[in-house]
Amino acid sequence: MSNHEFDPGRYEPDPEELGALGDLIEAVRADSPSEEQWQKARRNLAEQLENRNKESWIMNLLRNQGKTYVAARWAAAAALTLAVIALALGITPWKSPKDLAFAEVLEQIRAVKTLRFTSTAEGLGERITFQTEYMEPGKQRVTSEGGNVNIMDMAEHKTLSLIPSQKKASLLDFSNVPNQKPQENFIVSLQKMQDGTEEALGRGQIEGTLVYGFRVKQEGCEYTIWADMRTGLPVRVEVTMAMFGATKFTLTDFEFNPPLDESRFSVEPPADYELIPMPSVDVSEPTENDLIAALRMVTQKSGGRFPDTLTFQDLAKLLGGKIGKGEPTPEEIQEFTTQFNTLQRGLLFVQKNLGNDWHYEGQGIAPGTKDAICWWRPQGAETYRVIYADLTAADVRAEDFIQEP
Repeated sequence: MSNHEFDPGRYEPDPEELGALGDLIEAVRADSPSEEQWQKARRNLAEQLENRNKESWIMNLLRNQGKTYVAARWAAAAALTLAVIALALGITPWKSPKDLAFAEVLEQIRAVKTLRFTSTAEGLGERITFQTEYMEPGKQRVTSEGGNVNIMDMAEHKTLSLIPSQKKASLLDFSNVPNQKPQENFIVSLQKMQDGTEEALGRGQIEGTLVYGFRVKQEGCEYTIWADMRTGLPVRVEVTMAMFGATKFTLTDFEFNPPLDESRFSVEPPADYELIPMPSVDVSEPTENDLIAALRMVTQKSGGRFPDTLTFQDLAKLLGGKIGKGEPTPEEIQEFTTQFNTLQRGLLFVQKNLGNDWHYEGQGIAPGTKDAICWWRPQGAETYRVIYADLTAADVRAEDFIQEP
């Protein structure tokens, strides 16, 4: 974020000044404005500006308009003058920046039908950029820096991955999974936010645009939304997720409702691509067994080490640090998908329980022992649920489970 500090006084004009500007607006709105209407509104605003020692070029602009506002030229010329005056005052006549509310931002986000933006992932010394396109209902196309493409269709419960350089494609189909639930992405998560859950961060400025910030925490994620104070549209969105640790996702360069070709969101593999068989993907509600499966996979592949933290980075590091890096072969794609799904389901279970007095202490503990490596208190339960280093689990009464300080 750049330059969040600025002079708030510049954006809170005097009420009399706004009233004078209102007179001018009413003159513009009139179907057949008379010369008297225009001159009266112009003199009133000019008087207010002179009293506040505004720049002389604004005064000259008003004095020189004179009788050019007649007949067909009235609307265009008056609109231009209003725009210049509004910029000089640091205001917009249609909305006061201080009135921006989170409900207005949500209204704008929910009205989006198509969207194009840049996504940047930063963490552990790496920075990866993606170009993202979105189309209702729930279609998303993500293109990586290397040119690889992932297309998700939430309604069809399918994700198509393309490697153009190798003419390879893979298709994940979630439609036959029991207890299926809609897949989500950043946009859908933003649209589902509720007014009143936000923390106001105040005003800022991003590349010359006046913004107002809001922070929302939900389901193990933290969203920081900087919205244009004039339009209510997002300018920048920052996302951190507990399951990804130190990685931060930043959404910028928004284009709202651009024309997009629906064919770009097709999840039908191209006829000239080789289709790589993929393992099935379970998208049902994650359980503690998924976390145990993730820990078992990591300890087996790492030579008997538990991760330092339950984040994707630490788990992937113990798998050799190869997940998601470089141009993958078809075999690597299959292995990556299996490993990623195992890790993701385990971490989704962690994310779901972070508010339930969650603890993880697996660092340095040898697998196979009866040392507790993870424990939490399920919502409404009187007992803790404990996972031990031998990857068994049990219920333990709170008074019998002594937590180390």
